[in-house]
Amino acid sequence: TAAASVVAPTATQADAVSTALYVLGPTAGREFCRTRPHLAAVLLPDTPGASPGTVNLPPPRYYAE
Repeated sequence: TAAASVVAPTATQADAVSTALYVLGPTAGREFCRTRPHLAAVLLPDTPGASPGTVNLPPPRYYAE
């Protein structure tokens, strides 16, 4: 994993989990978050051409003006 950003109940948890996801890599990191619904993450793989992944994030909302 090239980078991991995490949303968690506290900043300390988000910092610790983002470090863990960075070490675990994209596959294990996604599985880790899937089993913990109170966490959300964006994982950026370090493989060229690979797409970023999200876990437990709500779908984007688009607002008409």
